[in-house]
Amino acid sequence: MEKERYVEPGYVEEEYVPEPLKVRLTPEEEKAIGQNPVELIWLAEQVYEYWRANTPSA
Repeated sequence: MEKERYVEPGYVEEEYVPEPLKVRLTPEEEKAIGQNPVELIWLAEQVYEYWRANTPSA
């Protein structure tokens, strides 16, 4: 499996974190989402898809 990159090789910003950021959930949140911890990229994709599906098109 190929490791994901968040920046181009050789580019490092101050405070750069090479590993995916994760959010730890409460037991209730874990039950609703089905996983714990949750990677922020995955969570952002879920939020985007929710609003894309539940917002009228312009």
